[in-house]
Amino acid sequence: MPGGPGTSTLRLNKCHMTYSATVLNIEYILSVFRLVQDLPLHEREKPTRPDFSQPWSQGDVIFSVEERPLFVNKSVCTLWSPVMEAMFNGDFLEKDAKQIALPGKKWDHMYALMEVIHPPNNKGLDCK
Repeated sequence: MPGGPGTSTLRLNKCHMTYSATVLNIEYILSVFRLVQDLPLHEREKPTRPDFSQPWSQGDVIFSVEERPLFVNKSVCTLWSPVMEAMFNGDFLEKDAKQIALPGKKWDHMYALMEVIHPPNNKGLDCK
């Protein structure tokens, strides 16, 4: 019979299983965090930034700058640039393009910009 005791018990069991799995995942994450936290800073693995001149797992668009490629992540670019947000999410040809020419830009400047906006952005800007 729909809505009977068996249905509510099954729903409760599924919720309990999901809750238990979530608690186990959180406990695992916390245990890993504690292990890493106990390591001295010099022994912790530092995250590395991709080489934007080469294809990488999260690079989903290629900027062509001075006839050289820059492999970047579209989502990261849209987070930091209202121009790129409009370019990728508006009614522009670039929205679905896999390669986008950026005439008038310097490759070194665009590479440096990608280093700053893509995580881990531990390079920062030199504002001297």
